[in-house]
Amino acid sequence: AAAPADDQRTVAASAAPSPFSWLAQLVNGKRIDNNSRREGFEDNRTPFGKILRGELPAHILHEDHDVLCFRDIAPVQEFHALVIPKRRIEHCGCVGHSDVPLLRHMEAVALQALQAEYPALDVSAARAANVVSLGYHKPPFITVHHLHLHCIYPMPAPWYFPLARLLSFPQQYGRFYHGSDSVIEEARAAAAVT
Repeated sequence: AAAPADDQRTVAASAAPSPFSWLAQLVNGKRIDNNSRREGFEDNRTPFGKILRGELPAHILHEDHDVLCFRDIAPVQEFHALVIPKRRIEHCGCVGHSDVPLLRHMEAVALQALQAEYPALDVSAARAANVVSLGYHKPPFITVHHLHLHCIYPMPAPWYFPLARLLSFPQQYGRFYHGSDSVIEEARAAAAVT
C-alpha cells in the first residue's frame, strides 16, 4: 500500500483524540470541561498556563479579570477546587505586601465556589471547626509552580487518607501546607522586613 500523502497524515493526526479527552467525560453527572481559549498566557509553561490558554480541559467554577477557579483533576475529597491568579506567581513564598488584595480575593472566590456547591453550609463554622481547608503548599510539596489555593471540603479524619495524601493535605496546617490566613499575614509582614 502506498504511504498516505502529507496532507492525509495531518488530517489523521488532527482527528486523533487528545490524550486528555478522558477529562472531558462526565463525572458524577456533571460535565467537567467548560474551559475556553484565553489570550496572553503564552509565557506560562505550567499546566495551569495550559488551562489558562484553554489547551487543557477544566471544570471552571469562577473566572474574573484576576483569577480562575476550577475543580482539581485529582480531588482528595467531594469538593476540591483550586484558585489561581492569572498573573503567574511561582508559589506562596514569593508573595509580598502588594499581593495581599489578590490573596484575599483568591480566598473569597474559593469560599464563594464552595458556598455555591453547598448553599446550606455555614462556611464560617466549618472553617472554625477545620472541616474546610483553604491552603497553599510550600516546597517540596509543590507539583505545579504557579500559585494555587486549595479549597477542600469536607476535610477527612486523619485515618481516612493514605500517608502520602495526609502529608500533602494534613488535617491541620503545618510546615508544608499553610492556611490562607497565615500566607496573607506573611505577605503583609514582608513589607515590614523590606
